[in-house]
Amino acid sequence: MHVRVEIQFASPDTGDWEAVRKLGSVLTTRPEEVQVTASDQPGWLIVDFAMRTDAQIRAVDRIDRIIRMYLGNRLESIIRFPPTEAQRLRNKRKSARRKLRNTTQLNKPSG
Repeated sequence: MHVRVEIQFASPDTGDWEAVRKLGSVLTTRPEEVQVTASDQPGWLIVDFAMRTDAQIRAVDRIDRIIRMYLGNRLESIIRFPPTEAQRLRNKRKSARRKLRNTTQLNKPSG
């Protein structure tokens, strides 16, 4: 499961970047794929990583616990589970089938 955590700092320094990378490394199944980037918004750092598939509520609890442990000086944090490209395509196909089915049902003569 793909996870994106956005973390706001007053003014992120090198130590914050390292702590955010450590956060992703601790939570991921593939530490070499952890990516830390700066957001367009000042003060925000973004970490992307993969976790083993689990109920999102359990994953959020675990991520939040690790954030509090490693990033005590953060101002705000946002946890997201963006869909992968494969999930996006599957959802698009399902939506198209649903629209076709609804259109077909609406055009059936009643009687």
